[in-house]
Amino acid sequence: MQKATRANVQRVLADLRRRLTKDDQLLVMLIGHGTSMDGEDAKFNLVGPDLSASEWAELFKPIPGRLVFVDTTGASFPFLQKIAGRSRIVLTATDSAAQQFETVFPEYFVKAFGDAAADLDKNGRVSLWEAFTYASASVRQWFEQKGQLPTERPLLDDTGAGIGREAGIRGPTEKSRA
Repeated sequence: MQKATRANVQRVLADLRRRLTKDDQLLVMLIGHGTSMDGEDAKFNLVGPDLSASEWAELFKPIPGRLVFVDTTGASFPFLQKIAGRSRIVLTATDSAAQQFETVFPEYFVKAFGDAAADLDKNGRVSLWEAFTYASASVRQWFEQKGQLPTERPLLDDTGAGIGREAGIRGPTEKSRA
């Protein structure tokens, strides 16, 4: 098993770029720690030097096919803004780079795929939207049970606008790319 280093991530994505076709789908899920650099960009913490959201976006540019990118870390919102695009679904645990606290979103997102309650249309499969909806509701409930103001608000962008929306809300949120 290789360490999650900047060089290894770059190497794996270069290899995938050569092997994937326009008919393929790539799922990338970041679980760990994220930090905001300046409110405009963020980093996913790796062993050694980190990769910023802008650098991840550059690595994904030449990848053919559909990209599903899930960043479950604190300060993940800039990833949504930088990676969103045509044929891409981007999910983040936060709606702001300022939300840098440890997130509970990944626990519930992963749990959704094994919980029949997450299968909203009862077709025997949990879609990304259903997992996102399940995890979002679970995050809200977790903070309510603790009696705390939420420090994370998951967003999903499947339009390429880089804006995102919360589960249960139609259309983009009021967040802007500016």
